Amino acid sequence: MNKKITIAIIAFIGVVVVSTGVYFALKKPTPVGLQNNKPVSQNGKCGDGICDAKEKANPNLCSQDCTQSAASSNGSKPSVSTGNKINVADPDSPFGVTVGESSYQNYQEFSNLGVKYARLSEKVGAWQIVEPQPGQFQWNYDDAIRNFNNSGIKPVINIKALSNWANPPVGNKKYGLPKDLNAYSNFVKKLVERYDGDGIDDAPGSPKVEYWQIDNEVDAKFMAWDDTPENYAILVDTSYKAIKEANPDAQVVLSGVQNPSNFSTGYFSTVLEKTNSFDIFDVHIYGLKDQYENHMFEDLSLSDYLAQIRQKIGNKPIWATEVATFVGSMKNKNDGSTVNQTEKDQATELLKRYVYYKKSGIDIIFWSNWRIGNANDWIKRGGNPMLSYYTFEKTIEILEGSDWKNIQKIQESDDIYIYKFTKNNKSIWVAWNDNPDQKQVTISNITSQQIKLTEAVPKYDSGSQVTDYNSAFNAATKTVTGGAVNIAVGISPVFVEE
Repeated sequence: MNKKITIAIIAFIGVVVVSTGVYFALKKPTPVGLQNNKPVSQNGKCGDGICDAKEKANPNLCSQDCTQSAASSNGSKPSVSTGNKINVADPDSPFGVTVGESSYQNYQEFSNLGVKYARLSEKVGAWQIVEPQPGQFQWNYDDAIRNFNNSGIKPVINIKALSNWANPPVGNKKYGLPKDLNAYSNFVKKLVERYDGDGIDDAPGSPKVEYWQIDNEVDAKFMAWDDTPENYAILVDTSYKAIKEANPDAQVVLSGVQNPSNFSTGYFSTVLEKTNSFDIFDVHIYGLKDQYENHMFEDLSLSDYLAQIRQKIGNKPIWATEVATFVGSMKNKNDGSTVNQTEKDQATELLKRYVYYKKSGIDIIFWSNWRIGNANDWIKRGGNPMLSYYTFEKTIEILEGSDWKNIQKIQESDDIYIYKFTKNNKSIWVAWNDNPDQKQVTISNITSQQIKLTEAVPKYDSGSQVTDYNSAFNAATKTVTGGAVNIAVGISPVFVEE
């Protein structure tokens, strides 16, 4: 398979990413010298699973706790009611999305799909938006954060240090390290305190934000941040201290790395020499179909890239908060050829990236819309879900609840890929074949008498043709002989369930 991307395509990707406007856990102890001196609330925290007296008297204050408490009293697993489905919290689930402001109203739809994490747009944590004048705070996104929170989705907020009064942009809307770090620190504390869910100085309903990211793709020349890696490290240290003072349980996410060369020898290499003040590392991986094994910017395998990262960050979690490929056509300016990708191409790549990235050690994968046209409409076209939308739903439906820490690699050779998952003591295999022709593969060590075989991509050419989700996927049962079954596998992945 051809996995090399031209420079022209790379340049175009940068433009597309900018145009979208979508920029977006291990508990650490309170750092030495940081003391949380806030008074202790007489009530519990929103999100602690306890429906206390205050929450019972105010049903809308923290509906998730009272829902979870009721479920627990009935002997069932705590969950959040989402209307059509139950979105159960799973700290190991890899299913996240990046969403632009125009999609905040779709929080219930994301919840019904089974999404566990949503990385919101840069405005939510932008200094200029939150504190437009010194000491004057405006909270425009309380409803959005509460809606995601109460629907069982954990928001991820990006903090940006741009401020017209404290850190004004220069040149082409570029900015760097604030001169007044005390003012910046105060803004960060106010922001984190409002969404720490402890019932003190909180937004209405006490929504909880556990994850705070410090800017976005600071190594990319086309982004707004334009300062040295040394100064970004200072920004990270300052942010980390302020976040942990406001909420010691909060997790700090480093800016996503845009280009791996900026990690190994460039920008982020210096950043990591200067600071360790983060809990989660972030990489961004876009690209064309059949390039899930490599990073888009270099002929660098994902496994080698992640190995380089591990050498520098140890066992800290790795997220990929921007992952996607496009639907449509692009002109290759290098040779004049046209690159075309269909809805089937995108849907196929979505499943492969979630499975391959999770198996490779990326903890959470955030699918980010990347398509010619209405970029903020996530994985839809003209309001209609594309095939990738249904593949995403089917993937969550079948794999959510798996033992994510124990994915077994059955085969990664001859362009055939087979992975084994375990869910409720039953095995699920995901298989695909990157050869141009179908191949016969054998699934063995099956304990059931039959297996269910389901294609991961709907049987149509476009999502607009799907009228019934339940009948949209080709599916069949096959008899197991001697604990094994032979199946034909093509480009489109298949699920094999006991």
